[in-house]
Amino acid sequence: MKLNDVDILELLPSWMAEEADIKALALGTNEEARGAYRESVLLTRWDHIDELSEDYLDSLAKELNVPWYRTSATVDVKRKIIKNSDLVHKLLGTKAAVEMVVQDYFDEGEVREWFEYGGDPYHFRVVSENSRAVEDNAALFMQLLNIVKRKSAWLDALAVLVEEEAKVYAGAAYQDVEKLTIYFTLEEEPT
Repeated sequence: MKLNDVDILELLPSWMAEEADIKALALGTNEEARGAYRESVLLTRWDHIDELSEDYLDSLAKELNVPWYRTSATVDVKRKIIKNSDLVHKLLGTKAAVEMVVQDYFDEGEVREWFEYGGDPYHFRVVSENSRAVEDNAALFMQLLNIVKRKSAWLDALAVLVEEEAKVYAGAAYQDVEKLTIYFTLEEEPT
């Protein structure tokens, strides 16, 4: 007997199988055993997400009901989204859920709440250092954001942090006269 086609009624002696209560219990046990089998099949797929084909990932996302999943994403992003889908489902509407989706699509990023930057209540910003991913996926992310964020939260900005090294020389002078000339240079070090 296989778990996906279990029939407890067949295992019972005939005198027990005729009782209505026992028959109902056996039928209920059949359904639970079949459900456990379906769940166990899902668990074996979960262990092999990194080996699944792209088509299989797409169908798995439908089966898991992951509305922020997009078939246009890369295979690596699809795998991240599916791996995090249960946790994002549990945290929908929170800063953590938004950050997880940001990191899945942009590889990095964080959510800054209104009180962290002096904004209006219920507002937030999404900040990432990956300018290429933000440029390529900004419109898509705006669609996905509405799925995972709290409905009462408002996005103020999708910001990209750019870090560059540069030499900047600055100087200042103050003199209490009618005319003052100040010279700045950015090309040579001051002497």
